[in-house]
Amino acid sequence: MKKKNNKWLFLVGTVLAVFATSCSNDEWDEHYSNTGYVLSDESLSEYIQSQSTMSTFYKMMTISGYDSVLNSPETYTVWVPTNEALAQVDLTDTSRVRELVQNHISRFNHPTSGVSSQKLYMLSKKFIYFTKSNDAYYFGSSSLTGKNISTKNGIIHTISGYESYEPSIWEAIGRINNIDSLASYFNSLILTDQDNVTTNYVLKLWGAIDNEDSTYTVLFPTNKAWSKAFDLIKSYYNCREVDGGATLQTKLTRYAIAKQTVFRGKIDPFAVDSMTSTFGKVFHNPSNLFLGATRMTASNGVIYLADSLRAAPKELWHDEIMVEAENSLYGRSSLNSNVYTRNSEGTGFVASDDRYIKVDPTASSDISKVSVTFPIPNTLSAKYNIYCVFIPECIEVASSNKPYVANFYLDYYDANGNLVKAKSIAKGLTTNANKITKLYVGQFQFPFCNIWDGTSTSNIVVKLKVENSVKVSETTTKSRTMRIDCIILEPVDQ
Repeated sequence: MKKKNNKWLFLVGTVLAVFATSCSNDEWDEHYSNTGYVLSDESLSEYIQSQSTMSTFYKMMTISGYDSVLNSPETYTVWVPTNEALAQVDLTDTSRVRELVQNHISRFNHPTSGVSSQKLYMLSKKFIYFTKSNDAYYFGSSSLTGKNISTKNGIIHTISGYESYEPSIWEAIGRINNIDSLASYFNSLILTDQDNVTTNYVLKLWGAIDNEDSTYTVLFPTNKAWSKAFDLIKSYYNCREVDGGATLQTKLTRYAIAKQTVFRGKIDPFAVDSMTSTFGKVFHNPSNLFLGATRMTASNGVIYLADSLRAAPKELWHDEIMVEAENSLYGRSSLNSNVYTRNSEGTGFVASDDRYIKVDPTASSDISKVSVTFPIPNTLSAKYNIYCVFIPECIEVASSNKPYVANFYLDYYDANGNLVKAKSIAKGLTTNANKITKLYVGQFQFPFCNIWDGTSTSNIVVKLKVENSVKVSETTTKSRTMRIDCIILEPVDQ
């Protein structure tokens, strides 16, 4: 019996010891973190307020309203700069104060435990790296002077410096003083519809230059460059009064200046052979384009400010226009013929996009002319060399050596703003029967631009009619069937 009592007492003592140890560990955990730092029963805001070495940051919190935010039940991690580090910050600049505070707070707990290199998303909507190097920890470029101070709603680290708020490219547009013309234009592209839905067409069309997860390189014209470019480019966008006149001319000119300013990726323009804008324009020798521009950094890329747009009209706004013959999007039409799309792959003849059209006559009379008409969108009030590219008949009939003979007619607005239809610009032009022929039709100066808005094709006024001029009596040596690859309008520098 005595042995049993002793055994029972031993078991009771063991249980009590375990219970005591458990209480002791709970008590320890209540006051200390697992890294040995004292736990605080205060909130983040209360703790920072209580520390004299953090008084400047707390003052910034009160200015920006984050004293209340860090007193809430939500969990945050705060990297607190020293008073000394913040000594030169202008506390009267409330916008900057708010950005700096947001730039040092992240949601959730981020202790140093397990840190190697973490990309943290801050309340400022910026990314800052939390890293370890040897035995030291860094928040951005600032070293930690204290770490893992645990409060009831998060963790505090103290840092030797502070991380400046770096605006994104989109934010910088509104902060750089000498690009007001560009900023004004971009702001005009933020539109709210009747359902109160706002769309930023800059971000939609040019690229997500507000996104911290993407990087861009931009070439922004200063007011000086904008004014110079506007005076040069506006003559290319001469508009009829009935179509919008000077108002539309200004709108189109501004678009032309701003269109090719954004490039994806963080690129050194002096170290690459070419750069492609977000609108798909390839710039060869970009070092010339960026020469003399002032470089600035942004949180999601690089900004270059240029006092002059160092590019020829062909590079920036006076583009080559190519209309693929097989593309019926613009309202292609035909007369006295059937039009079929054919593929050039494997034939030994290379058509653009590997396709062309075959225009077969449906009438056998010289009176019934075989023709196809191509609407040509986005012509400027400028000069072009006009070409029609033909595929030889031998692509389908190997033994054929028959050329095509064609007449060409143009629709356009004349200098008085009147519509001219089917003006003859070339007659009796003959192709090579054995190879692809880029046939020069002629040079033409359009008095008015005709920019297609992408809606009704009836708005495309400029049209090129290609007419087969071969008579029935001539079909033994010439072909009344035509095969056309594309229409090209090459810009001529003015």
